[in-house]
Amino acid sequence: MKWFKHDTDCDRSEGLSYLLEEEGFAGYGRWFRLLEIVASKMDKSNKCSIEYPAKKWGILLGLKQKKLKTFLKHCENKLKTKVVCYDNIIRIEIPNLLNKRDEYSQKSGHNQDNVFVRSKIKNKDTDKDIKKTTCPDSLRLSGLLADLILHHTPDHKDLSNGNRERTVKSWAKDIDLMIRLDKRSPENIEHVIIFAQQDSFWFKNILSGSKLRKQFDRLGMNMRQPSRDRNDKHAGIDQWLKETYYDRQ
Repeated sequence: MKWFKHDTDCDRSEGLSYLLEEEGFAGYGRWFRLLEIVASKMDKSNKCSIEYPAKKWGILLGLKQKKLKTFLKHCENKLKTKVVCYDNIIRIEIPNLLNKRDEYSQKSGHNQDNVFVRSKIKNKDTDKDIKKTTCPDSLRLSGLLADLILHHTPDHKDLSNGNRERTVKSWAKDIDLMIRLDKRSPENIEHVIIFAQQDSFWFKNILSGSKLRKQFDRLGMNMRQPSRDRNDKHAGIDQWLKETYYDRQ
């Protein structure tokens, strides 16, 4: 969604009046920042939800974890927001955004799908017939995988000695297929990449985009096992994510 409608008297609504009373204009501003974040991921599929690690939500909304939970509780109780937490992941859904969808994107053709140059698809059910350019999410996620691998394996043959850019573009094709053909959300792929590079078993086995795609379902199941051991070389990854990766988003 390129933009959403904003009622000029929304501060008089029951939900925002409550938020103003509880958290002041800081909470009021964070609510609209939350709308922007979710709306930016909406497309013609009417998806009005997004999920990120709790740490990333804290960074995006400028809140520490305790205050983040309080803010989201207010949103859930008074602003018809659905908040689901699992494995340190927070999924936020704002159904009312569908009522605020702008008409500009549809009328002008500025849909997310039109951002990318495409050629004809001969057979939608096979990988080899998909002839589309990779989308920004694919390149971003491929770059994330590359950077996390370099974090614990600086001499990785496909990423060192000036090979990173070429390899990232190559891996992005696999991730592009995951998004377009396998219907994996970019948010879910991001979570799985981070998990894999912090897991004591998977960090040695997920060393390319094709491996990530092949093992994605198994990785998703393993993510939900709270007893998984972290990779001994994970030290610093959380800090890198906070100071470098999330700041770029």
